[in-house]
Amino acid sequence: MRALELAELIRPDIVILDLRLPDVDAGEICRKFLTVSNCSVIVVTGDALEARMVEILDRGADDYVLKPVSIDVLMARIRVAMRRLTATAALVEDQLLECGDLRLDVAAYQAIVDGEIVDVLPRQFDLLTALVRNVGKVMTYSALIRIVRGVDSPDDHLFPLRTSISKIRKSLGVGPERPVILTEHSIGYRLVAPGGG
Repeated sequence: MRALELAELIRPDIVILDLRLPDVDAGEICRKFLTVSNCSVIVVTGDALEARMVEILDRGADDYVLKPVSIDVLMARIRVAMRRLTATAALVEDQLLECGDLRLDVAAYQAIVDGEIVDVLPRQFDLLTALVRNVGKVMTYSALIRIVRGVDSPDDHLFPLRTSISKIRKSLGVGPERPVILTEHSIGYRLVAPGGG
């Protein structure tokens, strides 16, 4: 697909993706955009099905905008995505984070567990980075949602957050030197270093 070739070449900050592409699985295209470019993907669609929305957000999209949408609303969503990208780019300190046998290369968007690179989508990487930066501290649901969406979100966005945390846990696996993500019920999540530190 020509758009993917261009994304790899020019590395866009934001991609606006319509779900109704002919002969193409938009969810797969979303995932591919994120593998070739560290961009924010804003999905614009007339598909209001909750299951589809969850699927696309879990594939790494940053936002989901329903048609018809005004240009003012779309531009506001783009500004939110740009603020998040700018904030992420401004975090030049601590580009290499470690907790037990987990190492995060923030600049390269790579999670390394026990010496092996593990598959973590960009949105999940942002969550994991926040948890590692705050090891031992409780990160509230709303704080974590703000990290990945750039805005306060209603409670109905907890399901995608919980799904992302579940996928992070699966990617990390278990081991004696592995940090653990604990659920603090009705509050949020806390990353615990090996040995409970």
